[in-house]
Amino acid sequence: MNAVLRSGFFRSDLAHFALGAFILFMTLAASTRLGEVFSVTLLVGLAVFGLVVIAFVGVPHVAVAATIPLFALLPMVKALWMPWVGPLKDVVTVAAAAAALVVVVLAARGGRRIPGDLWIVALLGFLLALYALNIGGSLERSWAWGHGVRLFILPMALLLAGLTLPNPRRTLHWALVSLIATCTVVALVGIAQQLAGPARLVEFGWLWNRNVRTIDGFLRSFGTLDEPFAYAALLMFGLAAILMWAPRRPIVFAAAGIIAVGLSLSVVRTAVLIVAGLLALFLARHGRMVSAAFMLAIVLVASATFMLSQDATEQRVVQGGPAAFYTLNGRTEAWRAVFEDGEDIPLGRGVGDVGTAANRAHFDVTQTREQALSRSKELIVDSGYFAVAADIGVVGLVAFLLLLGRLGTLGYRAVRSGRTEGWVALAILVSLSLDAITRESFSAFPTAYVGLLLVGLALASAREGDEPRPAGVPARVRTGRRRAIRPVAGPSGA
Repeated sequence: MNAVLRSGFFRSDLAHFALGAFILFMTLAASTRLGEVFSVTLLVGLAVFGLVVIAFVGVPHVAVAATIPLFALLPMVKALWMPWVGPLKDVVTVAAAAAALVVVVLAARGGRRIPGDLWIVALLGFLLALYALNIGGSLERSWAWGHGVRLFILPMALLLAGLTLPNPRRTLHWALVSLIATCTVVALVGIAQQLAGPARLVEFGWLWNRNVRTIDGFLRSFGTLDEPFAYAALLMFGLAAILMWAPRRPIVFAAAGIIAVGLSLSVVRTAVLIVAGLLALFLARHGRMVSAAFMLAIVLVASATFMLSQDATEQRVVQGGPAAFYTLNGRTEAWRAVFEDGEDIPLGRGVGDVGTAANRAHFDVTQTREQALSRSKELIVDSGYFAVAADIGVVGLVAFLLLLGRLGTLGYRAVRSGRTEGWVALAILVSLSLDAITRESFSAFPTAYVGLLLVGLALASAREGDEPRPAGVPARVRTGRRRAIRPVAGPSGA
C-alpha cells in the first residue's frame, strides 16, 4: 500500500479502489448465482487487468521483472497446454501502457512533469498515423490491417512505458536480473531439447517445421519459444546484459556459459553477426576504440552482405499481383517483387498485405494444428526493415530509422555522461537492429516487446541519474558491505 501511495495516488483514491473492487465482486457473485448478468470471464479479466495496471504503477520493478519470464514462457505454454493463452501478452502490454498514462496523469495532478523526448513522441505519432491511415493500402480496413496496426503499436507502447514508469533505475536493475535468469533457463531448455531429439519433441506436442526444425539433420534448439530465431534473439539480450551490466561473479560467468552454449545450438547465422556487434561495444566500453572500430567495420560489411544475400533464412512466397505469386530465395528479389509497381515505393503496398499480419488474419484467437503447419502465400517477410517498407513504404522506413537513430543518440549521450545504462540501451538496440536484417524483429514476440521495454527503461534510468538531486536529500553510498547515508550539502555549504 505504501508503494501505491508513493506512486502518486492519494488515500482518497484507495477508497475508490475498494468501492470498485466491492462492486466488481458483487457483480461477479450475481453473475454466478443468477446467470449470465455479465460474462464472468470478462469480469475476471477486468479485475486482473486492473491489478496489473496497479502493479506497473505501484511496484514497477516487480511487474517488469515478472513480465520478462512470462513473455519468454508464454509460447511454450501456448504450444503445449493452453492455445488460448496467447492474448495474455496483449493484456499485459496494454496494462503497462495504461500504467504509463496513469503515471503521467498523477504527475500532472501533483504539479510534476514526466520528462520526455519530443522527437520520439513525434516520430512514433507519425508512424502510427501511417499505419492507421494505411494510405498505401488505399485506406482499406481489414483484419490484416488491424493485426498490422496491433503488431506495431504493442512493442512501441512498451517502449513508451519503459520511458515513463516510475523509479526506472530500480526497475531496470530488477529487469536485467530477471532477463539474465530467464535467458539461462531458456538456454537450459534448449540444451535439454538436444538430449530429447526432434522425434520426442514432436511427441511432447511441439509442431514439426514450425517449432521443431533441423539443418543437415541437426536439431536447432528453440527453448521455450516458437522457433530458433526468436530463441537466439532473446538469448542475445541476456548476453548483452551480462557484457554491459552484470558484475563479474562466478554465477554470472556460469550463466554466460550456459547462454553461449544454448545460443550455439540454435544454429542461427545472424547470431554470429550480433555477437560481433556486442563485442565491438564491449571493447569500446573498455577503451579499446581501435579494435572496436575494426570489429564494427566488419559488422557493417557483413550486415550489407546479409541484407543483399541471395540465400534467405528460408524460401518465401510473395504475392506479386491478384493472381501472381513469386517463389523467392533471396532478399534482393523480394524487394524487387514487392515494389515492382513504382507507386508502392513511397507509401508501401498496404499494412498487412504481406508478412505476419497477413498470416494472422487467417485465424481468430487460436489456430488449429493444420493452420499452424500451413504456410499461406503472404506469410514470410525475411527482414524487419523489409516488413516496415512493405507496410508503409520508404517514407515510413525512413521515419522508423530516424526513431532508431534517436534512441541510439540518447544512449550515446548517456554513455558520454558515464552512465552504464547507456551501454545497455545501445547493446539491446544493436541486437534488435541486427536481428531485424533476417526476420521481422520489430514486431516479433517476445523480441520486440522485451527489447524495446528494456531500451526505454535504460534511457529513463540514465536520465534519472543525470537529474540534479535536490539540496538536503541524502545520497546513498557504499562503504564495504553496508550502506551509509551521507548528507548532501545545500546551497550554503552546510
